[in-house]
Amino acid sequence: MKKKVTISLCVVVLLCVMLSFGSVFAASSQRVYDQAGLFTAEEVTELEKRVAGHRESTNLDIVIVTTDNTMGKTSRDYADDFYDYNGFGVGDDHSGVLLLIDMDNRMAYMSTTGKAIQIFTDDTIQAITDRVASNLGNRAYAKGVRVFLDEVEDCVNPNIWGMVLGCLIIGIVGGAIAVASVWYKYTHGHKADQYELSENSSIYLAGREDVFLRRYVTSRNISSNNNSGGGGSSTHTSSSGTSHGGGGSSF
Repeated sequence: MKKKVTISLCVVVLLCVMLSFGSVFAASSQRVYDQAGLFTAEEVTELEKRVAGHRESTNLDIVIVTTDNTMGKTSRDYADDFYDYNGFGVGDDHSGVLLLIDMDNRMAYMSTTGKAIQIFTDDTIQAITDRVASNLGNRAYAKGVRVFLDEVEDCVNPNIWGMVLGCLIIGIVGGAIAVASVWYKYTHGHKADQYELSENSSIYLAGREDVFLRRYVTSRNISSNNNSGGGGSSTHTSSSGTSHGGGGSSF
């Protein structure tokens, strides 16, 4: 009897351990946090699958967060802190990107960390969040996230062959139009009237003398700007001491 009880207890303990490990794994794999309740259950499942695929193909951690209460924080601080204090990131530099849909401040904010800071410049982030915000303004919240994920994929893994093919097609079409235009002018255009150059022209030659009066030279100092913005990526330090890039668009 004792042996049966012992075996039963061992089985129960083993099941509890397995379940606890399963719950930890499930929690660690979550990347869509819909705190504002903007997505349906089906959309959350779909977005989780999309995020998992893009995380694998980009080798970046990707997190989606929605909130309607930033607890007095700016969109930037809320996004950075959510990423840092929940332990996201790939590698020692915690590379990844987080999209925050902030219903409190009506902002689509993108936070970058590690290698993602170099991949997504300020201009790129602005372009992405503008596209996301245009969908959020129409309450197409899931569509906005899909746009974000597609843009991240395109930035990390651009379709080079597609771009080359597109340029070739544009070149061929442009060349064909130019040839057709020239051919049409030669075959269908009217012949221009002959112009009698000798009867309708004259030449008058006059001397010219250059007189140098004076010269003025103006000089000024051009100060250098060490701001990492412009075509690059601006960075800031979050409350955890981690460097982040980022930017956002209102909706």
